[in-house]
This record gives sequence, C-alpha cells and structure tokens, in this order.
Amino acid sequence: MIRALGTCCLAALLPLPLLHADRDFNEAVASVESAYHVHRQHIPLIGLASFCTHVASGGAIKGVRIAVFDDAAKLPAGADLAALLKEALGSQWSLTVETRNSKGEQDAVYVHPHARRMTLLIASYAAGELSIVRADMDAEHLRRWMHDPAGHARHPETD
Repeated sequence: MIRALGTCCLAALLPLPLLHADRDFNEAVASVESAYHVHRQHIPLIGLASFCTHVASGGAIKGVRIAVFDDAAKLPAGADLAALLKEALGSQWSLTVETRNSKGEQDAVYVHPHARRMTLLIASYAAGELSIVRADMDAEHLRRWMHDPAGHARHPETD
C-alpha cells in the first residue's frame, strides 16, 4: 500500500511528456529485443550519469536513457531499424535523419516535440554494436546547437 502511494506521488511530480517519452523508449527497446532476438545490457550508474548530464547542462538536457544490446551482430542482413522504430514509436515521432550503407550500418534519429522541449531518440548500428539513446532537451538550446555546434561548444556562456 505504501509502495503504491509512493509510486502515485512520484508519477504526479514527473512531467507527463517525460513519462510518455519513457514509455516510447521502453517500447522501442522491447521491439528491437523481440524482432532481432537481442538483449539489452545493464549499464551500471546510468541514472547517476543522467543526473550529472542534467546538472552539467544547466537543465538543458534531462532524462537521458541508453540501451546497448549484446549479441547485436545477429541482426539480419536486411534489418530495417528505422522502420521497426517508427512502428514502435508511433505517429507523434518524426524521423529526421536516416542513414545506411553497404556494410549494413544504420542510423536513425527521431524527434518528438513538446511545448518548450524536444525529445530525441537516436539509434545506431555499426560493426555489430547497436545502441539506442533518448534525451529530453530544451528546444532553444537544441536550436542554437544545431545552428552552430562548434561555436556553441566553444562558448557555452552564451546560453
């Protein structure tokens, strides 16, 4: 009973877009595991790393989630990672970048806009390694970085 009450209180404190993005991330990971018969590896202290990213970015980045898969070398030759993720994520997510080459390497970047934030889901498969990363970012910081990534990195005090 106390655990259920604690869970309800925690859910009330978290913003709904972040909870929705978390559910979408979990569905994307489950889809990859099911379709490609791979398993997500446990990454120790990833929650701490997410918190440190939030603090270091001044709140611009929060809710970083990472899934790294073992046995990813088993992906079938014709695997379409972008299509699989699109089906798992649904219509609220937009595919903004998709790359693939003759070696079977693939990258896909999906975005899901919220009021003043943007959630990114980035999937990358290369040399038998498959990773999915989700990050919730402040839209203005993301816009400035996309406009001038090198300058933004050199002059972070312009935030």
